[in-house]
Amino acid sequence: MTLLSNLVTVDWLNTHKQDKDIIVLDASMHHSIHKDVSTSKSVIPGALAFDFENVFVDKYSALPNMMPLQADFNYQAQLLGINNDSTVVVYDNKGIFSSARAWYMFHVMGHKNVKILDGGSPAWIAAGFATEHWYATPNGHGNFCGELVPKAFCDANFILDNIDNRQVKIIDARSEGRFTGADTEPRAGMRSGHIPNSINLPFTRLLNGNQFCSPETLAQTIQSLGINPDQQLVFSCGSGVTACIPLFVFYNLGYKNLRVYDGSWSEWGADEQLPIATGK
Repeated sequence: MTLLSNLVTVDWLNTHKQDKDIIVLDASMHHSIHKDVSTSKSVIPGALAFDFENVFVDKYSALPNMMPLQADFNYQAQLLGINNDSTVVVYDNKGIFSSARAWYMFHVMGHKNVKILDGGSPAWIAAGFATEHWYATPNGHGNFCGELVPKAFCDANFILDNIDNRQVKIIDARSEGRFTGADTEPRAGMRSGHIPNSINLPFTRLLNGNQFCSPETLAQTIQSLGINPDQQLVFSCGSGVTACIPLFVFYNLGYKNLRVYDGSWSEWGADEQLPIATGK
């Protein structure tokens, strides 16, 4: 089976999870607004909890799931026993959902040896591998010391300034119904619709069940959007989590000028002063 270069299979992880440099992180969300996907509570043996809702998060922001300060990220990663030379494997309990956010957080902190487990714990369980009901205890204090890549994230002001800039393309990973405004937003107080001039690429289009589509299928899907590789691509969703799924695909297909609108619709949809559009 052909995989994107930053993915690993459950067979690979089952073989290597005891390797000295492997750190397995469960990046499952426990307060997700997406309730239509099964959420297994089974834990891969040896996995540590990577909680970016409460721990690896900007606790000073009123917005959900915002990237923490560099120093805070490093401190929490060290508490998990993560080293600069660790191979980090992230997964979640929905297959491919929040693990891409965890991957991006490590990636933009300069830690390139980070992989996503394709299919997450559902694929692990389907393969018949053992599970546990508790997380492992970190093995000592790590020496992780990352440096946040400049311009890895952007804010509403950047979006507003570049809405009409043809060199900047905003890609919205939410469902078509939320993008067009046909569906009510699941978060209270949110307007329905999308950022003007953005395009819709629901993250589910990139998945086959709970795993990524083949690289060939993904390449065809991305090419059908007609995006220029030289454009600045900004990825958005509800709260900056599933936006990382299409970003992960674009990155693996060779696109380089990528960033996440961290506030995403949680910020944009709540601010009556910001423009919105509806329809396709």
